[in-house]
This record gives sequence, C-alpha cells and structure tokens, in this order.
Amino acid sequence: MKRCDLSLAPFADPTLDPAALAAALQHRQGRTARQLARFMGYYRNPARDLIDLLPFSRHATMAFRPYRLYQEIGLPTRLTGFRVAGDGEPVLAGPLEALRKEIVIENDIAWRINTLVDFATGQLPAFTSSAPQPELRSTINTVLSAVLEANGGAAFLQELALLGAVHGSAFIFIRPPDDLLARATAPAPTGATREGAASALLASELAAAIRLQTLPAARVLPILPADAPAGAPELSYCAVLASSTEGSAGVMERTFAARESAFRRVSRWLGGLAAAPAPRDAGLTFDLWGPGHWQRYADGALVDEGANPLCCVPLLPSLRRKGGSTSRC
Repeated sequence: MKRCDLSLAPFADPTLDPAALAAALQHRQGRTARQLARFMGYYRNPARDLIDLLPFSRHATMAFRPYRLYQEIGLPTRLTGFRVAGDGEPVLAGPLEALRKEIVIENDIAWRINTLVDFATGQLPAFTSSAPQPELRSTINTVLSAVLEANGGAAFLQELALLGAVHGSAFIFIRPPDDLLARATAPAPTGATREGAASALLASELAAAIRLQTLPAARVLPILPADAPAGAPELSYCAVLASSTEGSAGVMERTFAARESAFRRVSRWLGGLAAAPAPRDAGLTFDLWGPGHWQRYADGALVDEGANPLCCVPLLPSLRRKGGSTSRC
C-alpha cells in the first residue's frame, strides 16, 4: 500500500502517533473489512451466478442450479464442487455434474437477527435530559425526539441495530449544516445566556437541519484516551474511512458480484491465472476528527483541515462490544 504521511501537529497531542494511526487504519481497511464483509455475507446470503465462475458463455444452459449461495462457503467441496481460495473466492474443483449436489440452505441466521432487530426497535426511545433547568431539560428532550424522528425514526434504529447485530459495533455520525454551526458558535445576545439562545431554536428547525448517519464498523476507527478503560464511551478522536473502502456491505457486494471477462474465466479455470490482478497502489482516504480540529486525507495526502466548531468528536458509539472496535494511537 502507498505510504501515508500524516501531519498531526495541529492536534497538539503527543499521544497521537502517526505511524500507529496509519497502521490501524490499514488494518481496518484490509483484514477487518474482509472479516466484516463475510459476516454480512452470511446474513444476506446473496446468490452468485455460476456463469461468473465457469468458462462458459453467459447464455449457456446448465443441468444443475445455475447459482451459488454465499453460505456455501462453509460447506465441503464434495457437496458444492468448489473449494475456497485464500482470498475467499470459490475455485472450481472438478466437473460440476459429478461433484455439485442439490443444496438447500435455510437462512436462519437472517431471520434470527431480523427478529432480534424487530424486538429491540419495536418503539422509539424516550429521552430524559439531566439538565438542572426544567425549561432547558424540556427543550433538549423535544429536540432529540424531533431529530430522531426526522432521520427515519424506527427505520433508522433498525438499520443501527442490524449493523450492531451483524458486526458487533455500530456508530452514528452527526452532520450539522454550516449555518447551524455558525448560529451555535455565535456570541449570545446581550442580556441573554447561551442556554437561553439555544432554547430559542425551534425543535422543528433543528430536526430539519441535523442529519444522523449510520456508519458500519469497517469504516470507523474510534480512538480512546490512552488511560481510558476498555468500553469507555468518551472518544479522543475518530477516523472515518471513505465509503469506497466500506467493508460491511460495499466490499462484499462488489467482490461477490464482480464479473470477469470470458478470457479471464477460461484462463483461471485452466490454471493460467492464479488470482485477479492486484488493486492499484492507493493510499488511505479518510477524515480524522478531534475535539478541536479535523483533517481530510485523500490517497494518503492531506487535502483539507480546519477547526472543529462542535468542540467534540461527532461520533456516537451507540453499539459496541467491550474493547472490540476501539484503538489507542
């Protein structure tokens, strides 16, 4: 992989190690993304046309079932007619007419997870602020309920719960618009407190402006303080990989549904090609967020940065295994 030179001096944090951060991101983008892609593949159990794996015309007819289910990865070659290569790709092991059996897979993984998600998100949660002032407490509760409802309500929670059930971790990224940030960071009016200025903002206006985005674990590297215990909710930094490197669904779907040329299928079947061509040598593309500063890297190079007007990391680790998805750099 292309070398990634990180310029982390603006964060003014000696515990933020550029080499350790780059290594953790490369691990998350590579091995972790492939593992999570397999988890999502077992849940979705998509079908792949056998014509993508055999040296036949795409219009050829077959005497056996012309597709292969994802969960067949765990079945022996004597049943499927394929062996699994080191990169997870199926490789023909012999004549399919003799080896491939009629396989029926009941995807109980999916219906069990779907039942869990429906049970966990059967109704919207009720928010209760711990603010000491009753008026501010009521405003916060109203705003949070309106923001959740505006971002999909139960459907948003179902997506979040599904990612958490399949990957073991799920994250919410907060995306407020620029005009709202300008109003939030502006000085309070004369004779008014900042709490009074904040309570004047209408809940409907905030709900229409603030966007919540669910992020799969393969795209997120949350970084805890060096002395924080495992599973602590407070984050020092978070790195969000670009969606093109997503490993939960995107990588799995692109890899599983990739179509090779007829020449490559014939060559691979005859043993002329051991593997697909290696991807281009590209660097990391990600956003790095800290409580006071943020940076954007494209192909390993810093392309943009600035102050973080939120004064906090805009990532909520809503569902996370203890110590399962955090890093210390």
